[in-house]
Amino acid sequence: MELGAQLFDRNPRPIILTTPGQAFLRHAIEILDHVEQGKAEIRDLASSTLGSVAVGATQYLSYVEMPDLLHSFRSDHPGTSLQFRGGHSGEVRQMLLDGSVDVGFFFTSSASPPPVPIETWLLREEKLVIIVSLSHPLAHRRNVSWSDVRYLDFIGVESSSAVGAVLGQIPQTAGFQLRTPFSSNEGGTLLPMVAKGLAAAFVPESLATAQADHVGYLTIDDHILNGALVLGWKVDAYRSRATLEFARRARAAFSVVESPGDPPEARSINHI
Repeated sequence: MELGAQLFDRNPRPIILTTPGQAFLRHAIEILDHVEQGKAEIRDLASSTLGSVAVGATQYLSYVEMPDLLHSFRSDHPGTSLQFRGGHSGEVRQMLLDGSVDVGFFFTSSASPPPVPIETWLLREEKLVIIVSLSHPLAHRRNVSWSDVRYLDFIGVESSSAVGAVLGQIPQTAGFQLRTPFSSNEGGTLLPMVAKGLAAAFVPESLATAQADHVGYLTIDDHILNGALVLGWKVDAYRSRATLEFARRARAAFSVVESPGDPPEARSINHI
């Protein structure tokens, strides 16, 4: 096929794409994506089940709503293929963008708004709080100031995560850098470390309240710690009947109120 432009530069080794080649590659990838989506739709239409759905979720939801939501869906639709992948919020957003999952639950804030190709529903307002061990001197307090926690050791998280993006703003708003001798993005590691008194950590408030028997939590009145838990999917991706049903159940589980005139498969709340 003659395109009237050179797509490859064959002089260097290895061969590289020219600027027209890079532009053509983007369109070729989109075409292949649509072919795969078309094949998936045909398989779903030919199936007696709802098809398949791949769900991604920020890890802290494994300690809150996610197990019950997955269990109820699997129980009601045993023949449907249900896959689950966990990660921090930045990873879940990337899963949505690259098609690894069909729907995703993630934390977002003004420091890490959802990418434009992702459509979102607000599930709940979700602020970040500090968790400490129950034996910590501050554990009996509910509200603290930045000066109260200036010299605490914290468990750091990746800057590519939504929580990490928020914490990256602390030096500007609080006037000091967090001390982070430890690092973990996995709640299964982070929570026991805090409970043992090794360090404090910033987590969404729903996780802190769910673990109130094991850790104490402190709030700081600062707008940079305000965020939201959202449900999202990629705007132009194919959505199986299983995907639509799972999204409907998720919105119902979080009591999302839907406007009567909005189509259920395309309504969004780009909250932050």
